[in-house]
Amino acid sequence: MQAERKFQITYTMTPWDYAVMTKAITRRPWQGGVLTTVLWLFSVWCLLALFTDTYDPVVMAQAILASRRFQLISAGLLVAVLTFSIFSHWFAWAISFLHYRQIASANATVTMTLTDTAIEGNSSVADTKAPWLTVKRVIRERDHLFLPISKREAFILPRRGFQSNADEVSRYAAAQFLGSRMAEPRDGGE
Repeated sequence: MQAERKFQITYTMTPWDYAVMTKAITRRPWQGGVLTTVLWLFSVWCLLALFTDTYDPVVMAQAILASRRFQLISAGLLVAVLTFSIFSHWFAWAISFLHYRQIASANATVTMTLTDTAIEGNSSVADTKAPWLTVKRVIRERDHLFLPISKREAFILPRRGFQSNADEVSRYAAAQFLGSRMAEPRDGGE
């Protein structure tokens, strides 16, 4: 028996759709960016300790501050690492515009169907069908709904395709996602 179709949209993929998807699935909490910065600083300290045999971070900082040239280089590197660590999703967003022309679905007309059992995508490029269990999370943005299936891929559902029932589709997708997790077999079960 075929699953009952619940929601279906057709849209043309644009660079903005791809860029917003890239930013949404690469976004991390700001605490993760701070942790990344701390790990970078620790790595630099380890390298400096290895090459200078100075293990006291205070002595290292005094040596860096004693030289005007190293002050500027150190400050610049610190700002660059901090900026990239905390705002990496914006860098991914910008780079996605360059990468867009290389993806197979660039400017393709896509039809997405959400059923009780799966997400189906049809286009001139390819057809796909994925069970709800493959969806890692549901991301709601102002103009899009994303259903990530990996760290770099997601089903893109622009709100412009749903018009008035976008909130209903969002609630349906969240319910299907949660339902697939509840039905998932547990270790040590049957």
